Amino acid sequence: MNRKVKLTFGVIMVAFIILGITNPGNADPRFTSWLEREHGIYCTYDGNLRACKQIIDNTEKIITNKSGKTTNTGFYTEYRRNITFEDGEKTEIRALGILTMFFNQ
Repeated sequence: MNRKVKLTFGVIMVAFIILGITNPGNADPRFTSWLEREHGIYCTYDGNLRACKQIIDNTEKIITNKSGKTTNTGFYTEYRRNITFEDGEKTEIRALGILTMFFNQ
């Protein structure tokens, strides 16, 4: 291998190592903080999940059903949450976790 190929391979390997180390993972508590900050979703726990609600502009909506899926590739994590409120309204939150940060999809 010539020098340029070795350098390119090295840069790619370092990028993959950084992505792997900084991957948020399935049960990262920072995702919960991100949900609170970005979507106003707060849940209370006493060892188990007790109740969740969404507070936006001082308006509180009770969440009656919260389900979802998390896909962890090792380099990034995709989060999908389906939320149903007590008035029957439904919403889906999709997020991408990469480099210990979260982004709306």
